[in-house]
Amino acid sequence: VYLPLDGLLLVNMVGPVIMILYASMARDLYTATADKDLAALTAAHELENALLNQKGYATYYYLSQDPVWLAKLDESRRAFELWLDRIGEDRVNPEAAALVEDIALAYRRYADAKDGVIALYRQDRADDAKKQHWALREDFDGLRERCDRYKAYYRERMRHTSQVYLERTDLVMGVAVMGVVLN
Repeated sequence: VYLPLDGLLLVNMVGPVIMILYASMARDLYTATADKDLAALTAAHELENALLNQKGYATYYYLSQDPVWLAKLDESRRAFELWLDRIGEDRVNPEAAALVEDIALAYRRYADAKDGVIALYRQDRADDAKKQHWALREDFDGLRERCDRYKAYYRERMRHTSQVYLERTDLVMGVAVMGVVLN
């Protein structure tokens, strides 16, 4: 007679403790991961915006020969590099680090090629510059694609974190239902 009662008492005492533990673990996992991933995704959007802000300055320089456009390009480049440094701080995750390294390498090639185009414009070699300038469009699009992959990576991580959170909260709900049924 006492054994079943002891079992019920144990379930009633341990059940809430397990629920609190699981709920706390799920919440901690979700908030810590979600905050980091959201910050990374926001930085990725800012990185892409800084890249998009660089469009047109070399063309405006060619058309007007006004160096103010090159100063604006330099400003946009500094913003891009700042955001690139910020997203590069995530060295814990090897997949994200590889994506950032790929973006950094592609950007260096793009920026060097763009500088070559600007140098040709400065040397009054507009025909050569225009040919190279058109070819840069593919490099720019490839760089933007890399930024999109980085953003997609963090969107997927956020989806995964949400899924894990839901699974853990379902477990807590299951334990709670078992506790109610056993009572």
